[in-house]
Amino acid sequence: MAFTLIQHPDLGHLAALLARQLRTRPPGLSPLEAEPLVVQTKGMEKWLALECARANGSYSRVEALTPVQFVMKLGFLALGQREDRTVFEKDVLPWALFRLLGRELAAQVPEVDELARYVNGSHEDKTLRLFSLARTLADLFDQYLLYRPQWLETWETGGRLDMPHRPEQVWQAHLWRRLQSEAGDTPTRADFFQRLKKRLEDPRSTANLPPRVVLFGMSLLPPRFLEVFALLGERIDVTLYLQLPSLMYWGDLESDRRARQAGRLGTGNRLLANLGRTGQEFMDLLLGFAPHTPDTWDEREFATVRPTLLGHLQDDLLWCRESQTEPVSLAADDPSLRIARCTGPLREVEVLHDLLLDALADVRAADRPGVPPAVHHRRPVGLAGKPHLAAGSRRSGGWHRGFFSRRAGAVVRGSLRAGWSGVGTDAA
Repeated sequence: MAFTLIQHPDLGHLAALLARQLRTRPPGLSPLEAEPLVVQTKGMEKWLALECARANGSYSRVEALTPVQFVMKLGFLALGQREDRTVFEKDVLPWALFRLLGRELAAQVPEVDELARYVNGSHEDKTLRLFSLARTLADLFDQYLLYRPQWLETWETGGRLDMPHRPEQVWQAHLWRRLQSEAGDTPTRADFFQRLKKRLEDPRSTANLPPRVVLFGMSLLPPRFLEVFALLGERIDVTLYLQLPSLMYWGDLESDRRARQAGRLGTGNRLLANLGRTGQEFMDLLLGFAPHTPDTWDEREFATVRPTLLGHLQDDLLWCRESQTEPVSLAADDPSLRIARCTGPLREVEVLHDLLLDALADVRAADRPGVPPAVHHRRPVGLAGKPHLAAGSRRSGGWHRGFFSRRAGAVVRGSLRAGWSGVGTDAA
């Protein structure tokens, strides 16, 4: 029984390790019972299913769940309750807020005057505008439940946050208290987590727990989720497969902005320092729970650097070093990194669409030897903007890419013809 952290720069290597683990059924799990696999997205779930089926010959008796779905299901099992939907579920909350906002606006409650001006200040259909507002507020309250539960607890007791620069807390606190009063004895997610935590901390409890839990490809988890998984690791085997952008510790890197504010120049890999902040915080939070971290790579795996621009970029990220100042020899037609200058967000989407079509055409051509792929000639269009980085790896089974888009700028496509997909989600 342990909370184990498996790390590697290559997502394909992690998938192979997961497939090897899934070959052996944990003791205590019936032949027809599904084993829980926690992933963040449907895309990751489908890709893992294909990779595990390719490695093992089949992929079955695995139930893929999001972190929220798994923790809620675990709570019902541990607390011995029937799985029941509440008003605080993410897909139920928008409808509850839509109904509540309709009543509050019709009654002209002073606390929601600002919302009334928003709903009535347009020629659009007021019902659609109201429902759009309810969905936005539902997402906001859901984030508060995960990351700011102390705010909600303050509002529930009639208090106010010591934040004079946030006047919106007046109507947010009012709506939250009204939701609480309508829900009655229904526990919020914050209450649910507290009860689950106490149950897992009690060594005398005989909670109905799965024999093993696997998490794959988590780029970010709220602290209370990690706390639940760490407590769960004291009673069963919990394994987290995590892709790393670098083999070195990069948590102490300063972004250019922070370095300038301190009056000094930033050191280390600047791409990782400026775009890897979320990964730094997640890794520091994760290491605070002291997971078991076995060695899962050999540095000799990464001794060879591919002679491409993206290959050198990834090698710098891998070892967390500054970009090389000495020139390197590259092929004239090196396709590993491409820059397209775009006039705006719509053009960015159009270019991204074309790049995906090219990638899919290459995959189809690779699956049919002798059939040449279609060749499309394009010219750069638009104005110069900020570059966006996209890194990917082409494997025998398909393409895996990460695209990063901001409002105005360009789309950069990186295609790594062979090897590891080492540019992590935060670092690329």
